[in-house]
Amino acid sequence: MCLCLWNLHGQSTFTYTVDEDFTTATMLSGIGGVWDIHNLDDGGFFLGGKMNPQVGGDENSPFVQGLGIVTSNGSLHPDWVNGGITWALQIFDHQGGYLIPTGQVLSKHEYSGESWYLTQGETWGDYYLLGELGSGWDNPYNVASTWDIFIQEDQSVLIGGAIATDTLQPGLFRHLMRLLPDGSHDDSFPIIEAMPQDFNSYISKIEKASDGSWYVSGWFEGINGHYSPHVAHLTEDFEVDTDFVSPLIYAPNFNTTHAQMRYLDSQDRIWVSGVRVFLEDNPTDTLSLLRLLPDGQLDSSFEPRKIKVDYPISWDNNARSWIIDIEENQSFPGHYFLGGFFNYYDDTLANCIAVVDDQGYIQENYFQGDGATENQYHLDNPDIYRIPAIIAIEQLPDGSLMLGGGFSEFMGVERYHLVKLNQGTVGTQDQDRLSSPLKIYPNPASTILRWNKQAEKVELYDMVGKCVLDKELIDSRNELLLDGISPGLYSIVFHTEIGAIIKKLVVQ
Repeated sequence: MCLCLWNLHGQSTFTYTVDEDFTTATMLSGIGGVWDIHNLDDGGFFLGGKMNPQVGGDENSPFVQGLGIVTSNGSLHPDWVNGGITWALQIFDHQGGYLIPTGQVLSKHEYSGESWYLTQGETWGDYYLLGELGSGWDNPYNVASTWDIFIQEDQSVLIGGAIATDTLQPGLFRHLMRLLPDGSHDDSFPIIEAMPQDFNSYISKIEKASDGSWYVSGWFEGINGHYSPHVAHLTEDFEVDTDFVSPLIYAPNFNTTHAQMRYLDSQDRIWVSGVRVFLEDNPTDTLSLLRLLPDGQLDSSFEPRKIKVDYPISWDNNARSWIIDIEENQSFPGHYFLGGFFNYYDDTLANCIAVVDDQGYIQENYFQGDGATENQYHLDNPDIYRIPAIIAIEQLPDGSLMLGGGFSEFMGVERYHLVKLNQGTVGTQDQDRLSSPLKIYPNPASTILRWNKQAEKVELYDMVGKCVLDKELIDSRNELLLDGISPGLYSIVFHTEIGAIIKKLVVQ
């Protein structure tokens, strides 16, 4: 709606375009991806994720684990040493280095990526210690999982996961603990116990509210005996707020795909997403995105939304659709970036990245229906695909945007797992010239084909030049049913307002 109004008045439309000067080439290619982006003072970026170019990627890449550093133009950073970790969920700046939760352990690394143990001669803190003779791990707190941390002002570290904090009771798990600034265990921290009481329950997200209280989320039915599925509220002193009751339904069989707090915004509203999100008041409707008020009530000003994935079955994926990262647009407060596994938001094309307003309505001008369209991660085998995803969203002071995830193409430009976008505007007369090329998907297709630019007519030709379909498009759904079309290779011609556009299509 905003796009149409601006155009009618002849004004410019805000949008993003790929920064052609920033590229990491094939250094990040391979089966993994970028899950977190940390800005460096010199304009470079410290990256965390599961980058593994040794599997399908550039075997000469300097990044062989889960960390990396690149310069402001995407080249290898001169400070890079190595990354001695298999994967990194997030990166947290902490007293001379980075703390990195992996879903299993918590480790510390130098700013160069070098292991803290290799440079300091010891592991950081009591959380994970090297065993005798410097081999293996001595885990005094029986850590089952580490999903999120929050560094407090005094540099104490809150840890969400499943941890047996009492070394005399290794089977009694706590799900939120705290380390003191030197890494030693804080024995004064109150008991925070998720239900049911076992290592399969965990806290995976910790957020601090504007009043100093805390919101936690994860795979649990409640906290300390108080029923509040997947999201709970704690006071500033970590007492359970029994007035807060999540309206969600506990989904014990979905583990990491459960409903989870993805973002706590500036108004302390809780954005929730997951593969399967169910509300107590509507238990049969599977949702993808909703928002809770600070007291736990469903925000009636934000209609629960649905997203979906629609990719070829042959792509290596399990067809899960969920939103992973949410960030408020610093340039336009009240607009929110959404990144994850999806290519439709409600019924609108949005390839792994979208912007919505405060009521949840998509703002199509930002990416014009485009985004991460492919994850062709294997350099030597172009027929191997995984579904693409945007996992990390980082806004830069100049308004540009860094996006990390699992993809090989963004807005028609080859980029492996990391892309930089420039913020800008285009006038009404320039939109067709600067917008991304028409794209079709899925390709190969079997039952339905979709595309990202409006067309007036579409024609389908087989390989001997015979026209097998000629269809006028009288609506704007940008899709075509392929009923009766035999498997094979075709040329498809789109007649648009800027001329004919020809694409190759495989029907399977």
